[in-house]
Amino acid sequence: MESNVRHLPRPSGTAQHDLPAEFHADSGRVVDLFDAAALIESRGYSDRSLLSKYGYGSVFDLAGRLTATGAGRPDPVRTAAPETNPVNAAWLRAGLLISGAVLAALVQAQLGAGFLEMIVAGCAGWVLGQAVAGVTWYRLRSDSRAGAARYGGVVAVWCAAVAVIMAFSLGSTGDLGATGFSLVLGWVAYALSVSLLVVLDRVAVPLAVMVATVVVQLLVRLSTPQGTGASAATVLPALVAVAVIVGYTVYIVSSGEADGKRELTGYRGIAVPVTQAVLLSGSLVVALSLVPTSHGTAFVATAVLAVACTDPGIVLLRRRLSWFAHRSSSLSWSRRFAWGLACLAVLGTAVLAAGLVVFIVGATGAAPEQLGRTVLGSVLFTVLATLSSVLTAFGAQLKGLVPAALAVPVMLLVGTLGGGAALVFCALAFAVGLSLLIHEFSDARVFA
Repeated sequence: MESNVRHLPRPSGTAQHDLPAEFHADSGRVVDLFDAAALIESRGYSDRSLLSKYGYGSVFDLAGRLTATGAGRPDPVRTAAPETNPVNAAWLRAGLLISGAVLAALVQAQLGAGFLEMIVAGCAGWVLGQAVAGVTWYRLRSDSRAGAARYGGVVAVWCAAVAVIMAFSLGSTGDLGATGFSLVLGWVAYALSVSLLVVLDRVAVPLAVMVATVVVQLLVRLSTPQGTGASAATVLPALVAVAVIVGYTVYIVSSGEADGKRELTGYRGIAVPVTQAVLLSGSLVVALSLVPTSHGTAFVATAVLAVACTDPGIVLLRRRLSWFAHRSSSLSWSRRFAWGLACLAVLGTAVLAAGLVVFIVGATGAAPEQLGRTVLGSVLFTVLATLSSVLTAFGAQLKGLVPAALAVPVMLLVGTLGGGAALVFCALAFAVGLSLLIHEFSDARVFA
């Protein structure tokens, strides 16, 4: 039964800003939070314009400050710079991910690395990077930024040691040559550093380094005669970039003050993200082994671009839910809005994945045979990976493992079964993941 209790909007931000001069005269005239919000919106301000001009995250953030000042409480003095637009920050993180993938593709072409070498490097970087990101996120909930960075740095050292042991083991068996050995260690070092910097919101420096390096590496690629082979000089820009980013990460971790000894309980955030990364990387490997070889580039590129867009998508989804939550007191309308937004996000992800696969296959000149299987596999992998990421980002970590676990059998069935049987099973897996997402978004008001 729907509750008749009216849920009042409340400010969504936590930063304290001074009251803009143009609203000083209004501080004594507003009656309540709704009256203040109506006054602000009547002057043409929106959440976005307030964030860019005054540093307030939403209309109700400023309305709360205006109401508090009018009630006789002193207006605090601004002590920090205006907040960074979270959507812009998310796109910067996405740009860093894409630039890293582009640089890896250039290095692969330059070195002539094989399928096994790229798979080992990519999966190792993904899984170990998630371990660093997971523990850093976990520590940020109860620790200072410097403390979280120290925990992440310790895990990064452990993961680097694991990568070295793994690379030496594969090298001793002959499965990994000198090129693959360098590729694995270089990519893992980059992934560990970037995973830590992204969580700590230190993206500007590595993004600038990566964009410049991609341009330089592309020029080197174009100026190197084909068939001459690769040398250390041809991938020197990439090596320098990785060294700079690792050095910057070490500086960030070591610049904070030491805050006590490390405790084993502080590393609890590792298990879920690592399990998620193992499941998703395993399903990606299965999918790549089952789709035509010429479609592998389209599949991987689509997965990378979709994952890159997931971060800004999560931020936008959270902001829209928060926006509606501040303006609605109806449970039924709040539920419909949240469900509709979640379903549209999944549908948009599926359409994006399908379009990217078709475009990349055509652009690379790959054979169109079995394109339908590649499109289906790419759409299902992307949707399940996105559902897993969204659920994890909104606090439902164990639920987020369900779509990741479903991705492995779904990829197997897409590659081995034909006709209606595969479609029915894939539809069931898709429905399970979507139902979990809808259940998590049953009421937009919780995001107020």
